[in-house]
Formats: sequence, C-alpha cells, structure tokens
Amino acid sequence: MRCIDLRCERLVNPIGLDAPRPRLTWRIETDERDVVQTAYQVETDEWDTGRVDSWRQQVIYDGPRLVSRQLVRWRVRVWTTSGDSEWSDWATFEVGLLSASDWTARVITAEKGVVRFATTVDVPADVVAARLRLTAHGVVYASIDGREVGDEMLAPGWTSYDNRLIVRTHDVTPLVRGGTCELAAIVGPGWFSGRLGFRDGGGPVYGTHVGVLAQLELTRADGTLAVIGSDATWNATATEYALAEIYDGEDLGNPNAGETVDVRVRESLPPLCAPAVPPVRRTETLRPVSVNGSIVDFGQNLVGWLRVRGVPEGTTVTLRHAEILDNDGELFTAPLRTARATDTFTGGDYEPRFTFHGFRYAEITGVDPEKVDVEAVVVHSDLQRIGTFECSDPLLNRLHDNVVWGWRGNSVAVPTDCPQRDERLGWTGDAQVFSPTASFLYDAETFWENWLRDVAADQRDDGAVASVVPDVGLDIRGACGWGDAAVVVPWTTYVAYGDDTVLRDALPSMRASVDYVYSRLDDEHRWVQDFQYGDWLDPDAPTEQPWRAKAKFDLVATAYASHVADLLARTAAVLGDDDLAAQSRARFDTVRAAWWQHYGDVATTTQTGAALAIAFDLVPDDEARFKMGEALAMRVHDADDHLSTGFLGTPLLLPSLAATGHLDVAYAVLLQRSAPSWLYTVLAGATTIWERWDALRPDGSVPLGSLDIGSGSSMVSYNHYAYGAVAEWLHTTVAGIRPDPDDPGYHHFFVEPRPGGGLTHASASLHTRYGRASVAWRIEDDQLRVDVEVPPNTSATVTLPGSEPRRVGSGTHSFG
Repeated sequence: MRCIDLRCERLVNPIGLDAPRPRLTWRIETDERDVVQTAYQVETDEWDTGRVDSWRQQVIYDGPRLVSRQLVRWRVRVWTTSGDSEWSDWATFEVGLLSASDWTARVITAEKGVVRFATTVDVPADVVAARLRLTAHGVVYASIDGREVGDEMLAPGWTSYDNRLIVRTHDVTPLVRGGTCELAAIVGPGWFSGRLGFRDGGGPVYGTHVGVLAQLELTRADGTLAVIGSDATWNATATEYALAEIYDGEDLGNPNAGETVDVRVRESLPPLCAPAVPPVRRTETLRPVSVNGSIVDFGQNLVGWLRVRGVPEGTTVTLRHAEILDNDGELFTAPLRTARATDTFTGGDYEPRFTFHGFRYAEITGVDPEKVDVEAVVVHSDLQRIGTFECSDPLLNRLHDNVVWGWRGNSVAVPTDCPQRDERLGWTGDAQVFSPTASFLYDAETFWENWLRDVAADQRDDGAVASVVPDVGLDIRGACGWGDAAVVVPWTTYVAYGDDTVLRDALPSMRASVDYVYSRLDDEHRWVQDFQYGDWLDPDAPTEQPWRAKAKFDLVATAYASHVADLLARTAAVLGDDDLAAQSRARFDTVRAAWWQHYGDVATTTQTGAALAIAFDLVPDDEARFKMGEALAMRVHDADDHLSTGFLGTPLLLPSLAATGHLDVAYAVLLQRSAPSWLYTVLAGATTIWERWDALRPDGSVPLGSLDIGSGSSMVSYNHYAYGAVAEWLHTTVAGIRPDPDDPGYHHFFVEPRPGGGLTHASASLHTRYGRASVAWRIEDDQLRVDVEVPPNTSATVTLPGSEPRRVGSGTHSFG
C-alpha cells in the first residue's frame, strides 16, 4: 500500500505556476481488493493537514500564503480499509511570479517579421539555479549561447491575447555558467500578428508587431537573486525568414538577414498568466510509406511539418502539403483555399518553427526526395493519452484510430475545427460535441480549463459567446450548440475528471450564457430569431448553405435552450447554489414543455429532431419516449439504415437509439458501409475524420462539382473531429464503460457492455485519477465473458445483458 504519482495542478513537480492555492493529488497503488481510502494526511515544510477523514485523493493547498518563486516540498500518506501507507516520496512544486511587481523585464517589440532579440548576460560563478520566464507577442524560441531552451513548439500558444498571455518558466540551470553568455529569443508573427481568420481578409487580429518578454533569474549560493530582463538595451536583428505565417508557411532567404531593426519598449505589462496546461511539443515522427516522383506519402493524415536533412549546399527546395491527391495523382490543394502551406529553404537541414501544416502528402521539388532524409514531425498539445478502445472489427478499430488522429491534429494550443486551410479556429460547436470523447482519450482537464478562460474572456457583456474562441471578430455570437460550449464543456469536464473547480471557475460564464439564451426566447419560449448554424452539414443540406438542415433551426435552438438550463441547474446543485439551481430548473421545465408543445410532432420527422428529444429528455413521459424511439428507428430505416444528421444530431443518434431499445438499429448505422456513414470514410481511405460525409468517392477520387470545390469558398476538410464524437459510443456502449455524473471522475462508474453487430470482442481502458479502469468482453461458444478492472478507492456497477446490476469494489472481476 503506497501513494504514487503525486501531482500539483495535474503536473509532476511543476515550476512557474501562478495558482496561489494549487490542487495536490495522488494515486494509491496496492494489490489488495475492495480498497477504500478512509483518511489522508498531506505535509509540506510549513503546513500539515493532520489526519483528514475523507475518501478524496485531492486537497487544495491551504497552508501559509505562497510567495513568488517559492519551492514547496510535499508528501502524503493514507489510511484505507485494507491497511495504511507509509509516507510517499517527496514531490515538489515551484511558484511562479504572482505579482506584476515581480517583473523587472518589459515587453520589447519590433515591426512584424521574424526578429532575433538578444543581450549579453554576466553570469556569477556561484549560480546554483536559473529560471527563464518567457512569453511573446507571437511565437518565440529562446536560446542561451546557441543552445535552445526547452522543447516547446509554437510557444506561448494561442490565447485571447488582449486578456491573457501565457508565461512559461524554464529551468535553465544547465545552460548557464560563470562568465558571459548570450540570451536570445527569436520571435515570429504566429497567431498574434500573422494573418488569421476571416476579418479584413484574414489580416492580423491582435497587433502588427512581434515582441518578447523575457526574464532570466539567477540564484547565487548565498540565496541572492540576479535578474536580467528584456528592455531597451537589447538589440534586435532581422533573421533569415522572409516569410513565416501559420497559413502560408515559411520562406528562408531574407536578403536583409542580420540587419539591425528598431526596438521599442512597451511600458505596461500585458495580462500575464501561468496555467498548468501542457504546451505544444513534437510527439512523434513518421517515415514515408512511399515516394512517387516528387510526391511523398506518409500513410497518415497528420499535423506538423517536414524535417529534411542533407540537402546539397546551394540547392533550393520547396515543400508543399496536402491531405489528399487529386484525380491525376498530384497534390490536391483546392481545399486549402488561400492557405499557401508551402515552405522553401536552400541547402543543409531544415525544419519549420513558425508554422504548421495538415497533410498526408508532401511534394518536394528542387531535390530528389529519395536522396535526402525526410520525415514528418507530428506536433500538438502534449496531452497524456489515457483512453483506449479495441474490438473484433478492424474497420471500427481504424475508425477509432482516425478519431484519435483527428483530435491530435486539432489540439494545437486550442481545440480547432481543422488544421490545414485558412481557418484553424477554435470553433465552439465542434469542441462541445467532441469534449466527452477528447476527455476519455486524453487527460485534457487543464486544456479545457485554459480554453474556457478564453471563452469567458471573449464573452460579450450580454452573455453571448463567440462562435470561435479565441475570438477573431466573427460577427455571429451565441448560436445554439456553439455558444453553448460555455455550459456543456465545463459540465463534461467535471463528469470526466471529478473536480468541481472547473464548474466554480466557469459558473459566471455559464450563467451569463444561459441568461443570454433565455433572453432570446419569444413569448412562447421558442428561439425563433437570430442566425443559427443548426444541425450544421446535414448530409442533405445544400453544399453552399450547410446550415439548411432537415431539422429546422428553431427546433434545434429551443432544444439546446432547454438542455443548457438543465446543465446549469445540475451545476448549481453541485456547487450548493440552491437559488440558481431552482431558477435554472424552472427554466428547463418551462422550455422543455414549450418544446414538446411546438415541436413534439415535427421532431418525429427527422433523425436529429427525434434524437434531440430523447437525448435532452424533452419527452413528457415513458409512452412518449417509446413512440419517439420508434419514430427515430423508422427515420433510420427510411434512410436505408444510414444516418441523416449533421454536427449537432450525429453525436446523439446512436445513444438515443440504444436508450430506446433499438440497439440493433444503432449497430446497423455504426457498421453501415455506404455514404453517408463512418465506415464509408474508412473504406475510402480516410485516416482522420472528415468534415463532409462525401468528401471522397469510394475510388478515392474527388467529387469536385458536388462539393463546389474551386469556387473559392469551398469547405472540405479531411481532418475535422466533430463526427468523431461517435467514439464516445464505442467507449460507453460497445465496450461499455461510462462515468457516473452523480459520482464523477470514475470514482464510481458503470460497466454495461452491449454487444451487437456481429462483434465477438471489445475492450476499453482508462487511466483515471485513481488508476486504471477497464472492461474487456468476449463471446465464445455463445457465452459472454466480461473482465473488469476497478481502481483502488473506486467502485463500479456492472450490468450484463439479461442480468441484474452488481456493484463491485476495487480489484479485478470476471463475469460469465
């Protein structure tokens, strides 16, 4: 019995955090069964909780007030029903700068471009520790005497820069030594001053400069601190980059490289923060699976860039990127729209730093690809993979892999819609439908917490939420299913990880969003005004009007108005706000009744309408629920067992069928092989999730006319995770593991596999905050056997087909 995996704010021994009362967590490792923690004790150098009777494996630091730069050691021990632990090993966390007065550095800027800022530092001989605190207006890479600091890419990431700018703290002790050294930072435009989004033809959103804020802190043996910060004494020079844009790529060969550029000092500090969100990093490299002339195929649609080595001196090389090939076997770049997605360089080794691309194929010209070393570098927010799924159907396994790759490619600092064209924005609708899936596959808790702070920061005074976050000036705000991310994502994050901190932090934003929605309802409590994206990209919607779905926008919008009131009521109940819970519950009941009165009949005519009614509990009684389920099954049969839903209806379709006794119909849709369907895309060669169901023909050719490709406004992405929300059903129903909203974070969870579709086995696992939870089932000789793993200090309710529920404690269990 021992405590392991001690974490502060979900990180192991972090430095530079700005949380004045950080969360401390641990796991219990034991071979005993039915283990329940009964008490814990956390100790630091200056604080001791004493023995606290509690099952919780998290405590919020409540010792003496933390101060900037403070290093805290802490450890934990626990008492359980199966024995007590010894003290754990010591863990640490180090506080960042908690006050603006701790900064002597200032933001220094230069005109837009890729600029190298540098200074010379006199390093005392007796330095025992060194920290570099770094952020930028743009994308920054720092070095000390030419040795790069850290392994972060595209730092500091993308936030609502006018409201929040992330500072990273780096331990640079190994890089400094007595004498002089050069501290340098190369800054490119990135999301800050590069072209971005749709406003003004995709011009800069935040500024027209690049800038850096850098503070090097050297601790001497006697404890004194020397601080060197960016200021007017730093020099700045142009670099070899003639172009460095996220959409367009990089061009090396700037004729003005090395020339001095003017430095300006911004006297006021930007709004700084230091959240625990993992940074963007290189996470994998892929070698080509084939080379055909100048075309290199990596076998997987991915996000990142090419690394090319060994180009002869003086040879200029051009790298172009695309997700698919056209009907002639050449790069198909029309879906990129105005994104150039091209890098050029001359001689030697090359790897981009200020851009990223979405691609499976690359065209390399200027050199024979087979005579140089080429690999693809996969780049995304370095979230820990925690969830898995596998089954007896290879096509479903490939589909699940596609979902994983789709999330990897669209979690580059923010949850984006697509990674390849002139967009790559944090669309709120995509995020809210996919958040349960993402939160199972990866430990995304702090990722969502960080993004939700930008949701709130960019929220309008009347509560309307931007369609994309960070906000790039898109006029449409508060649309149902999109603006509702402010309510849905905090709730799904809470259910997935079990910490109500996300609800407490997001509550003002959640409440304002629901108030806005309620203000848009008419006297009959319907949402019939305002533009709505609705059931976006319904497969029958006109190509040029993807919002014109079969399920009418007011039906969908009013359903979501009811749903978010329900979630706010649940949130308020969790947080103990009885008045808000009562108000929100009353709103839910009112809008729910209005929805049924106005849309109950028409909902039966579309898959999305019926699925909304079932999933959002909009039906008044069991009889109505049964009839709605029958109607939903009939609408599926009317479509020859195909789905006929868009972004908002698709995630609800299979759960609603299964919940109303139509598991066989749900499996028929899941395993459908002709378009529109998930497996159609797999059979057509997809390695990520598509934006449109019909983005390729079965033979791999591109339906140019039907998708309006070449019009300049085409919208065809081959890496769009929204429809990948189906993976939640694979986890919760096919494999059969799902969280309990009433005891969240898998402290208690349900195991209820529902085999079907001819599958003979399936499994899913999840590394919860308590340890590994898993389910694996197999059918042999017509008998179902199920193995379940329950982490220490948790329990599970196991329900097998035809059997009564059984509650089990921690350990491994076999049934059947």
